[in-house]
Amino acid sequence: MDRFKLKDITVTVLYPEDKTQRYPVVYFHDGQNVFYDKTSFSGHSWRVIENLETKDLPKMIVVAIDNEGDRRMDTYAPWKMKGSPFLDKMKRGGEGDAYGAFIFDTVKPHIDKHYPTKTDKKHTAMIGSSLGGVITAYLGYQYPDRLGHLGVFSLASWVFQKDFEALFENVDSSQRVYIQVGDSEGTPDDSRYQLGDLSKRYLEASHFYKAVLDKFGVENMLVITKGGTHEEKTWAAHIYECLKFISKDW
Repeated sequence: MDRFKLKDITVTVLYPEDKTQRYPVVYFHDGQNVFYDKTSFSGHSWRVIENLETKDLPKMIVVAIDNEGDRRMDTYAPWKMKGSPFLDKMKRGGEGDAYGAFIFDTVKPHIDKHYPTKTDKKHTAMIGSSLGGVITAYLGYQYPDRLGHLGVFSLASWVFQKDFEALFENVDSSQRVYIQVGDSEGTPDDSRYQLGDLSKRYLEASHFYKAVLDKFGVENMLVITKGGTHEEKTWAAHIYECLKFISKDW
């Protein structure tokens, strides 16, 4: 495993020991949460290492890109958040395009230069949760020639749902998309933010996204987790299923 900085953002790379072969690449957002419980925001990682070591998955390179702490809400959001007094007052978001350019102009070229990658779209995937799920879906739309497979967990597109819905004029039908959402994404504290029933909003956002993919003939899988909450513990429980689905032809 290697760890380094690109433009002051920490990137961690997990790769197979045998460098005589070339491998597919999976890019993760919120890189602090991907590998180790001790660095994860919630104290529970996505358990990627354990799944790659013990499950019947193809060998792959995993690139975990750390978020920028408080700036995460800006860089993972393609548009300004809006739709409630709380969100309107925050004035956050709108830097998603710059973050996407960082990934495809800086991170991916570096990874392809220094690691034995399969560089084509078919062997390139991206996974994220919440706003990380939003930027994953967004970049999948904006870079259809670069991204072949997506893992979208707990899609938080409701913070700018009208902009998100207006995005999809066309979708590359050759992509493969895994979607996961829990039926208990909200918390009792949500009412103070005047955001309504968040569990319902997350479910509706994921159903809309699936409907768009179905409309354009994109192979996809929607998993609704009974009792699933908005945290790494739930997402980790589905990461094997996600990786298995998106790697079918690797």
